[in-house]
Amino acid sequence: MNKILVSIGQAERSWLAACAHVSETTRTSYAGEIKRFREHLGEAGVLHAQVITEDAWMAYLGSLTEARPMVSSKRTAALKTSSALQAARITRSFLRHCWIQRWLDWVPGIGNQRCNRTETTPSFRMPDGLLAFLLDSGKFDNETTSRSRCVVGLAFWGGFRPKEIAELRRNDLVPAANGYAMLHPVWRTEGSALPPIMVQQLKHYEALQVARSGPLTSNAALIVKLKSRTPVTASAVWSLLRAWIAAQALDDNMPLSTRAIRESFKQLAGAEPGNYIRAIERQSASRHRLGIESKNQRVSTKQVTKDLLEKITGLVLAP
Repeated sequence: MNKILVSIGQAERSWLAACAHVSETTRTSYAGEIKRFREHLGEAGVLHAQVITEDAWMAYLGSLTEARPMVSSKRTAALKTSSALQAARITRSFLRHCWIQRWLDWVPGIGNQRCNRTETTPSFRMPDGLLAFLLDSGKFDNETTSRSRCVVGLAFWGGFRPKEIAELRRNDLVPAANGYAMLHPVWRTEGSALPPIMVQQLKHYEALQVARSGPLTSNAALIVKLKSRTPVTASAVWSLLRAWIAAQALDDNMPLSTRAIRESFKQLAGAEPGNYIRAIERQSASRHRLGIESKNQRVSTKQVTKDLLEKITGLVLAP
């Protein structure tokens, strides 16, 4: 950890400078929340980034849904759960910046942190049936179902967004002898490792296309329109994900978003400290700037995928 003391105000300015890509309104919102966090820490005598502890952060998160007379800013009333979760995400982002700068020696977790609840809506909900759907080989799927299974799998295992899924090509997929494969689209610095079950699903989907319209070229789209060789559009991928998600949301009071598929990967993979968290972020293309790893420190994305496959298989098979 960097031993040169940096005030929380200096750390805040450094973080906001790194957020230059966001809108001015968003930056103002960020600054306001960190101001309240700084005031809370100041009441406990915590004035420097290096002195912030995870316990202090958890205490702040725990106070979000309670009245906050200890802060001098205008918003001293208890926050609604949705606002508290937003504050948790903002402070987590700030603390991750501090960790990246080596001002902290503990890692702020990837997952949403828990806040005291005043509402029944959860901060995160995994889509019902997601794990069983991912682990089904789909060998009896028709082309419609097979395509949906592959789209959901790509969103989960690689964190691919609709636009990315629409742009994937067959030659982006590099299979390995052990059944795994790496997906290397040109726009990603790091490839994403796909487990054997996902590779089987993609092979079945490809076989259905070949049976329908003949051999495919190496640069053919990985996901295409039905009864066509034309690449699927980003909006169509979003609709496919949305349709699948909508089928899982049995309670209209607890809606799900398509992002829940991608977030499920990170929630299940966990937030282990050190290089494992880097591998999770490489696999899912999370937008965090992490330090350079040496080769002997590096955890492979394949290891992350292998570990998670074993975990979710155990969850699905558990009585």
